[in-house]
Amino acid sequence: MSRFFSRRVRDPDALDISAFRDSLSGTEMRDLFDYWNAARDNGATMPRRADIDPLEIPKTLLPYLYIVIVEADGGYRFRLAGTRMAEVFKHDVTGKRLEQVLEAHDLKNAVRSYGRVVQSAAPWYSRVTYKVDGVSGILYQRLTLPLGEGGVVTHLLGGLTIHRDHLIYEDFYESHGRHALDVEDRLEAVLTL
Repeated sequence: MSRFFSRRVRDPDALDISAFRDSLSGTEMRDLFDYWNAARDNGATMPRRADIDPLEIPKTLLPYLYIVIVEADGGYRFRLAGTRMAEVFKHDVTGKRLEQVLEAHDLKNAVRSYGRVVQSAAPWYSRVTYKVDGVSGILYQRLTLPLGEGGVVTHLLGGLTIHRDHLIYEDFYESHGRHALDVEDRLEAVLTL
């Protein structure tokens, strides 16, 4: 299990589509958002799960992607998780429920943000800058996008990146586990459609 967040966070900033896209750091998050936005049929609130084809998603994004099923009991299960997700969590999370992957505050934070996406049918973005052992430079980003029909969210399409000095940060899990990470800055944003 993993523990990535330990502090209470404020409500997200509500942004229009242009400001929301501009808030995304790095090409991975923008490319994923652009793919999701293009998949929306004639300005629909969200694309259907059937509109998302991993073969059409740029190959550079695949390691960072995940698809979560919104289960009937209100829980969340990873349907698909890219290789980078397995590296972050130190095991493949495909098929696992969220509570099998995260614990305590991290689980509460994920359930909160996923629940807001399900309730609002609107994208959610989290960006956290961490210091590790007193040194700045770790950028954690998670973009969660709704998929569904008739206003009902059935799946979440997401992307997760963790970089240090613009390189993939391999030791995030280990640093987090030994409580060496301190939050330096945090942004959470929700798209207003």
